Amino acid sequence: MTKKVTSLFWIFLLFVTIFSLNTFAIGGNINPDDPILQILKKIKAWTNKSNIEKVHLHLDKTHYNMGEHIWFKAIVTDFETLAPTTQSEVLYVELFNEKDTLSNQAIIRLNHGLGHGQFFLPDSLQEGNYRIRAYTQWMKNAGPEYFFSKSIKVLSPLAVQLNIQTNFQTESTGNTSTTKATFTAKNNLDHLITDLKVNYQILQHGKSLAKGNLTSDKEGKFSVLLPKDFNAQQASGQIILKFEHFNRAITQVIPLQVPNEVVDIQFFPESGHLISGLSNRVAFKATNSFGKGQQISGEIVDESGEVISSFESTHKGMGSFYLLPTAGKSYTAKIKPNASMSKTVSLPKVEKSGYLIQVTNANGLASGYPKTGNIQVRVLLSEDLMGQNLYLIAHQNGRESFVAEIPNQKAVSQVNLPIAEMGSGINTLTLLNKDFLPIAERLVFVHNPIDFMELKALNLKPHYQVREKVDLNFNTLMSQGLSEASFSVAVTSLLAYVPDSLNESHLYASLLLESDLKGLIEDPNYYFESQDDAHVKAIDHLLLTQGWRKLDWMSIAQNKSPNINFEVQKSLSISGNVSGKAKGNERYKVVLFTQNIGMGIDTLTSQNGDFIFNDLTFPDSTRFMIQARNAANKPVDGLKIFSEKLTGLQNFEKLDKRTNFSNWENIIEHRNLNELKYDLPASLRGTIGLKQVEIKKYQEAKPVVQSSSNLNGPGKADVVLTVKDFGISQKVKDILNAKAGSFMNANRSTIGGMSVTEPIIVFDGVPIEFDPINPERYLNLLDMTLEMVGSIEVLKSPIYTSMYGSRGGNGVILINSRSPLDMLDNSPQVSFIQNYLAKGFLIPKEFYSPNYSETKDTAFDNRTTVYWNPSIYTDEKGNFNFNYFNTDEKGLYRMVLEGINANGEMLRKVFHYQVK
Repeated sequence: MTKKVTSLFWIFLLFVTIFSLNTFAIGGNINPDDPILQILKKIKAWTNKSNIEKVHLHLDKTHYNMGEHIWFKAIVTDFETLAPTTQSEVLYVELFNEKDTLSNQAIIRLNHGLGHGQFFLPDSLQEGNYRIRAYTQWMKNAGPEYFFSKSIKVLSPLAVQLNIQTNFQTESTGNTSTTKATFTAKNNLDHLITDLKVNYQILQHGKSLAKGNLTSDKEGKFSVLLPKDFNAQQASGQIILKFEHFNRAITQVIPLQVPNEVVDIQFFPESGHLISGLSNRVAFKATNSFGKGQQISGEIVDESGEVISSFESTHKGMGSFYLLPTAGKSYTAKIKPNASMSKTVSLPKVEKSGYLIQVTNANGLASGYPKTGNIQVRVLLSEDLMGQNLYLIAHQNGRESFVAEIPNQKAVSQVNLPIAEMGSGINTLTLLNKDFLPIAERLVFVHNPIDFMELKALNLKPHYQVREKVDLNFNTLMSQGLSEASFSVAVTSLLAYVPDSLNESHLYASLLLESDLKGLIEDPNYYFESQDDAHVKAIDHLLLTQGWRKLDWMSIAQNKSPNINFEVQKSLSISGNVSGKAKGNERYKVVLFTQNIGMGIDTLTSQNGDFIFNDLTFPDSTRFMIQARNAANKPVDGLKIFSEKLTGLQNFEKLDKRTNFSNWENIIEHRNLNELKYDLPASLRGTIGLKQVEIKKYQEAKPVVQSSSNLNGPGKADVVLTVKDFGISQKVKDILNAKAGSFMNANRSTIGGMSVTEPIIVFDGVPIEFDPINPERYLNLLDMTLEMVGSIEVLKSPIYTSMYGSRGGNGVILINSRSPLDMLDNSPQVSFIQNYLAKGFLIPKEFYSPNYSETKDTAFDNRTTVYWNPSIYTDEKGNFNFNYFNTDEKGLYRMVLEGINANGEMLRKVFHYQVK
């Protein structure tokens, strides 16, 4: 984002008439004693306290198959400058299904406002539309309508092979109408599927209205009449189709998007009111029953029926017209969206007097996208309001770029706002009265070239071959001097994937538009497709009809502070309460420890028993044990851990300095719950032997194992050891040697003595393999004391290890930690311990990109996401490069690059090339 000048220029405007738009401006620094300077200082103080951040996620594509990953790069910016934030270091990313039920969540660790991660889409998900939401705790103060939110489509693999197309046809007879839904079944080659037997059910508000069976005809079609009690004016209807395809049961849920008439139209005078005797620009927006824009046209008539003006929407049901109203008269819009119906809507009441802010460009078009020169602003006021002091302020996110005193002796004044001094995106023009309270406001969209980087692809070819290496070099041009920039790139094959280019995640739409406007914006990326007249008018109509983020001028004038309920979050926390009876001013000591990453810390409660561990950094699914102790260091009951909240924990009194969990990224670098690969280097020496197990037809019943993560099921193992079996053994390795065969080499004294026969250890469901570079975590589990262990399961037989794939080929040792109940029953010295599985930072996975110059893999590569890289950085000359291999898919490939530098300069660029 461009850096604005440090001093605001005070511009006195000569008077102009309604017929003259020429002005003469005299510039000078603001008088430090001028009252307007004081209100500017108050605005600055307000925004400094409420500088809410903005979030953008670059997603690799817009729809996915189950079994794939959603790859994302996060950019979190300062609200005022749009430079990467220096405040929050924690980002929450959530995945919701169509029912707004949370399907997955991730906590992303931010580094200078940047982070990345992924969501895995298991086969257990239901096919449908999903929504990704992202926010920081600090952003909660502004509310969820300003969070990043983007819809995606999740399909089952078979759904790609079977496509159900839907069409609705409504016929009216008299006062009744019937709607028929027709479905066409096609495969992925666009071939019709005939004789497909389908079971259907029609629902609305969860109530079943009709059901039955259908069979597709020779054209692949099957139809059903919607029941009479189905309300087409409500968007809650759906039809559920169930059928078999390739011997697999499939369920598809299809929203009933029935064509419908305009159900709502709203009119928005340019500055908020219709003012008598002034030429008012009036914007409008028409929507259907689903809240989507509806094309309309019509006429404006007065109370006598005389046609005053006409109008027609230009994009998504939005448009505008001019009206010269008269006080005491009423005006009505007669809308005719089609030949079958009409609708009348009253315009807002005409005010006898008031103020207007009108914005035009030099070419006469409505405001939007000016890149150079000035934005022309006219201030109109009624005659009875002349003689009062007025001030016009241009500001963006609370930062003022321009202030002017408006002449108070003429009905019309004009001022030119220099584009060079304004930030890109939505700017607000506010007209203040003598008490510095707003009396009119107007939004304007600005495109300032200084806020954008330029990108040159130095060696991208128009054509490549399948599996050919694509080695690319780029150069960036920055307006404010070279600074390090971070980029992400997504390359997709368009053979089986067609991006929703108007609704996909888009850097400019996220940071410059959606983060400042309230409510649904249809096809937000449309406004950044072009800067022609149609797009200029469209974005101006959007700003005139959409709610926006406003300053609380009354609180600013009264020196009130903004309401801040959530603090900036830089780390994770665990909090709770101890409700036991303390003596006098006694405070309990609360101990927090974990063997996942080898640490232990403690703190004291407050007087009312509250405690919090701040400044924590730990990976996701870390298991903690927490215990409260009295002054005699004896365990006490009454410990309660507060439920985890994605919006952050309460800000309790900080009683002690905390210890950060350092180097956790290295400790669990190779943890992977979804890809069970296990391949130790052959150069390793030594043995970990598991006793050979003789498999008998009838085996003894295994002990019941609680809280087991065994993929075969609890207790389904060759050897099962519980607390009763531990005896005098002190550590895990001791009981394994005693009960599961030879375990350690007698002469092994270094970590280099491990062999390729190492078993995998699964601790509370987390697989840990031996890493010769960082072996501490693996060895620490073997040295773990048994007082914290509830059971151990040893898998050696292929019937059990096969569940873990090749990774379990050398055996599996499952270590399950003890539950608090076990500890109470068997170990009084560690009683009243609570187990807590904490939601920690997501460990980003590396995108798999095959190297076809080194492998002879003959499997057909048809990945839709060909390449993903969220961590590309420019060098000191603004250059960067990356490389990857094309897949076996031929056709058009699409490359999307997005990035930002330290100054807040942005870039989004799309390239295409052909693969033959």
